[in-house]
Amino acid sequence: MADVQKRFHVRGMTCAGCAKLVGTILKEDVAGVKEAEVSLDEGIVNLTYDDENTDLEAAAGALQENGYRLVLR
Repeated sequence: MADVQKRFHVRGMTCAGCAKLVGTILKEDVAGVKEAEVSLDEGIVNLTYDDENTDLEAAAGALQENGYRLVLR
């Protein structure tokens, strides 16, 4: 298990509540995510996750279901 830290842009966040929800979704609903530090001002999330057990496409899908877009590329 190798922990990876990466920064991703998140589209659709407009308030502090959005940022909190994005962090909660990523930490609670996506297997392998250990930390999700969200910056509303920068429109990014710094993710710490287990590279072998985390499906970033699933993370993007979980956010999309709630009106946000995780930019993977």
